[in-house]
Amino acid sequence: MKIRVSHLLPYSVFAFLLTAVLVSCGGAGTTSEFTEQIDELEAKMKKWPSTEIASELIDHYQQYAGEHAGEPQKAAEAWYRKARYQLYLKRPAAATKTLRYALSHYRNTPAAYKMSLLLGDIWRTQPEKQIAAQALYKLLPEAFPSHAEEASHLKDSFGIAAIAPIPKLLDSLKLALYNSAQVRIDRSAGKQFVDIADTYALLMPAKADAPTYLFDAAKVAGYLGDFSRSIDLYQTVYEQFPDYEKTPQAIFMLGFVYDNDLKDFEKARTYYELYLQKYPEGAFAEQVSFLLENLGKSPEELLRELEAKNQQQ
Repeated sequence: MKIRVSHLLPYSVFAFLLTAVLVSCGGAGTTSEFTEQIDELEAKMKKWPSTEIASELIDHYQQYAGEHAGEPQKAAEAWYRKARYQLYLKRPAAATKTLRYALSHYRNTPAAYKMSLLLGDIWRTQPEKQIAAQALYKLLPEAFPSHAEEASHLKDSFGIAAIAPIPKLLDSLKLALYNSAQVRIDRSAGKQFVDIADTYALLMPAKADAPTYLFDAAKVAGYLGDFSRSIDLYQTVYEQFPDYEKTPQAIFMLGFVYDNDLKDFEKARTYYELYLQKYPEGAFAEQVSFLLENLGKSPEELLRELEAKNQQQ
């Protein structure tokens, strides 16, 4: 019998299955390449699984990944295991964020394929992520040629064949973003666009249109009021696509979102100064200089200063 993505796997069932896998495998396999402390914790988790040990493992894998950032295979495996334990603790949003970060930084490691599968498994448990899950499975065979046979089987098993090519799907969602009848952004279409564009850029970063869709997704996330996601996406544009024509604007937008929406003026200053350092003659240089000079000031303060200058003249 075929299993279709449209048939939701209840999260309680998914968590139970994941727990069984973690316990039976002692985490995600052998741990000899990790620290002795991690090995000991994995052994304890295998014998006496608990949320306390899982939390410790999350912290240790986070630390290990940071310490081995220059060793992609080790770091990627650590991020993957961290995400699995986040799921064990029923934190799918945190696991999703971990996997997105790991895929964006370690896309070319052996762990990338299983990280993508885990991300798809998470999304299959969430009704609002069904289209994103379908898009991910659609992309797998092309994104991971060495796993093409297995990925194609998964895609067919989940009934994904009928879904439109991802760029075409993104373009149609983009057209559906603006709800003219209600004069606002269609939130459902917007969220789907953000998730699918992000997935497309994560799995297919070599595609010429990947950074454009990612940049657009960052804008849409901002329109939806999801400023943390907007920041993450602009950051990915800046870090992963340094030669993209809108990367300077992405750096500017990082400063602007921190400044205008999150009111984190120190981080805003960091990105404004970074923009001026990298693009002193850039299209936004004058605007950035003005924003830096007036960082943290309220509109009322700015108005008073302008009025005072006018009176002096």
